[in-house]
Amino acid sequence: MLASRPTPERRAFNHFLRSGQRFSPEAFSDEVKGNPNHDPKNGQFTFGPGDSLRRPSPEMMNEATNTALSSIGSKATTRQLTSEFSQVNNPPDFSKGGWKPAYSSHTPTAYEHLLPDMNGMTVKIYVGDKNFGGTNTATISAQTYSFDHIVEWPLYRFFPVNARNAAVYLKYKK
Repeated sequence: MLASRPTPERRAFNHFLRSGQRFSPEAFSDEVKGNPNHDPKNGQFTFGPGDSLRRPSPEMMNEATNTALSSIGSKATTRQLTSEFSQVNNPPDFSKGGWKPAYSSHTPTAYEHLLPDMNGMTVKIYVGDKNFGGTNTATISAQTYSFDHIVEWPLYRFFPVNARNAAVYLKYKK
């Protein structure tokens, strides 16, 4: 006898147990090959008919990090750097307001703060980022040591993972 496939409810619960992320069972309904919301006009993949993520840019990352910092009550601000990172002008007091130490391969000191209602997304600040000449940088990232972060980390070298996170964040914050 063949084992039956778990229900969408069961798959959603299993995902929650593995990652801590809560999604509705609809997100785990039977998969469709390809993206049914592919826009044939411009070749972009979309979340819905006529809807696509913004193209990564330094302006978009700056908007995302400033919006994220503001949403958690921080007075820190950022300015444009790259499509993956913004420069932090005035870092917050990391001893207050929910900041937690985070692992980073490009600085010994990094902090992250969970973003409200964003299923494990964080705004992350790297103090003295060696990849940017010792300046303080910020990005939108999955929570350190989460399944999503473990998957994203090796991809970062080849794909604009943080830029995509920023685009998703801005899409759902509007």
